[in-house]
Amino acid sequence: MSIPPSPPTPAAEDGSGLVERTWKATEHNIDVGAFFAMLHRLTGAPTCKTRSDDAFTFARSMISDDRNHLWTGTGPDGVTVDEKAVPEDVQVWSHLAAYDPDAPLDSPYAHTVDWAAGRMAATDGPFTGSAAAPSTPAASGSRAPPTSWPPARPATPPVTPLPPRR
Repeated sequence: MSIPPSPPTPAAEDGSGLVERTWKATEHNIDVGAFFAMLHRLTGAPTCKTRSDDAFTFARSMISDDRNHLWTGTGPDGVTVDEKAVPEDVQVWSHLAAYDPDAPLDSPYAHTVDWAAGRMAATDGPFTGSAAAPSTPAASGSRAPPTSWPPARPATPPVTPLPPRR
């Protein structure tokens, strides 16, 4: 499904200069979900848990049909999934924000990092890292993932838990 371009958005008529945006971004919902999850952990406030859950519900709704990556969000209608872009940051942030060391493969985002690493790796001379867009033939028409991927993973450092709430 093709998403029409966003029409020009007029500034608010109240003189504030604010502009209404109707699209929804996966990365913003991951950020909000993680923020309110931390606030809930620190304060125990049920409202924080509800807000975190709502944000992660949206993020989970952006998981691709093959369950391997997340889409960038919605188009201007706030409903249609925008499949034109697959940003690397949401693949990693989703996994980091929702990671549970007691059940690492139970995360709905368990495969997003590997998917991004295998499709968004780039080499430029002596430098190797993440590209801004997938390098699969389907995405670019010419490049393929590096054949040496994934590299050996270093040992995971221990996580220091937050101090108990007082």
